[in-house]
Amino acid sequence: MTGQCPLAMPAAYKSFSRTMVFSETTLPAELFGPRRLRAGTQAEIEVVACLLAYRIINPLRPFSQALIAPSSPRGLIEPAVEHLLSPQGQVRF
Repeated sequence: MTGQCPLAMPAAYKSFSRTMVFSETTLPAELFGPRRLRAGTQAEIEVVACLLAYRIINPLRPFSQALIAPSSPRGLIEPAVEHLLSPQGQVRF
């Protein structure tokens, strides 16, 4: 791990939806490139097989990355922070 990607949801977090489980072959194309969530929206990354690289590439923040595995804590994608997700092998998340 380089830098420090956030790995915990705030205590006041309330889930309102959940996506299907993605793999390296079913991940929608728009999720492969740099992207950011809209303001006020957060997401958790739960890896169920293999590894997923999560990189924060926001120019206003220090670069950080984490490899998230099934045994890792869930990753946190913060609102309006530019990031990249990169499947590492036959991942499911």
